[in-house]
Amino acid sequence: MNYVPFDSKMTTLKSKIRVASEPHYGDYCTVGVAIESGCRFESGYPLGISHLVEKLAFGSTSRHLSRDEIYAVLQQNGGLIDCQSTRDTFIYAASCHVTGLDAVMEIIANAIWRAQNTPEELEEAKLIVQYEIDDMPKKIESTEPLVTNWLHMVSFDVHYWYGGSFFNEQCQSRIVFMLQPNLFIVLRTFPH
Repeated sequence: MNYVPFDSKMTTLKSKIRVASEPHYGDYCTVGVAIESGCRFESGYPLGISHLVEKLAFGSTSRHLSRDEIYAVLQQNGGLIDCQSTRDTFIYAASCHVTGLDAVMEIIANAIWRAQNTPEELEEAKLIVQYEIDDMPKKIESTEPLVTNWLHMVSFDVHYWYGGSFFNEQCQSRIVFMLQPNLFIVLRTFPH
């Protein structure tokens, strides 16, 4: 089998969802969902909410009642999961053994569409985010994302177009008053 790098096929479904696919080689594959959302779309909402939602990813869902249940499915299928956000994209991704693809895709779909976002998960996510914010200035590898974030904040009107990638203390108290089901809807449906 000859490997051809970037041998991607693009398909647009009737629902307007675009699917990029490549042949997999070996026993493992990587799948993911990229959503057009991120901190660029936070205008009118507490700034840094993307950072918080990133930490809420792969929590309890209507199908999996805890992260432990999700990790058990991943372990059965040799899987790993990750959620990352950029200024204009959220990526939910996983790698797994090809025999576990359906189970892992179900985890991704439920994380996106059926997240519970419980008060406990929200508090845990806030603690994780606060730790990251406190720890970032101390790490040399954080220099690039911090400088990029600061440049974007200076380049764009911070209160209108772009509020920064990272959650901050000023916004933390405002999050408590938001309805929790809206946390992800803010990012999923905000007009652009």
